[in-house]
Amino acid sequence: MQFTLNSLESLARLCNNFPSLDAHFADNASMMRRKGIFPYEYLTDFSRLNETSLPPREELYSMLTDEHITDS
Repeated sequence: MQFTLNSLESLARLCNNFPSLDAHFADNASMMRRKGIFPYEYLTDFSRLNETSLPPREELYSMLTDEHITDS
């Protein structure tokens, strides 16, 4: 892999041809292309990966920004 000065997000934004993504997600493909959130601090052990629902908002806290998740 060659070093790039751009973020993965900006590179993905330049691409608009994702046939597998479009075929699998159809109506939600544009949502799947957006940058999402990932609860890094919430994943304290492997058992959390087996959970089938999202955690309560109160448990989504960022030690990096020292704040809870927001809608923005």
